[in-house]
Amino acid sequence: MLTKSDRCRHCYRRHRSWQARAQCLLRPTFWVTGNPPLSGPCFASISDCGRWAGRVARTVILYPTREEAEKAKRRLDNDACGGRCSNRHRVIELRP
Repeated sequence: MLTKSDRCRHCYRRHRSWQARAQCLLRPTFWVTGNPPLSGPCFASISDCGRWAGRVARTVILYPTREEAEKAKRRLDNDACGGRCSNRHRVIELRP
């Protein structure tokens, strides 16, 4: 559970959303979508496939449950995430 008083271990700021926390912790990201409620946990389905401007184009989708994040990862694993998919997909739990 993320509370507004929790300081980020990466930058020591107080992020007001899971999305802001993910953008900070999982840098560099191409995009982050999803924003589970602050009152519960947050799980991220991450794809490190593809490249943009010479760097890994990390994309992140946030979910309130591990089951939803794992389901999204399986979908990526089975269907690939695009033309340059290298099958580098993972799920992590974001912590305050």
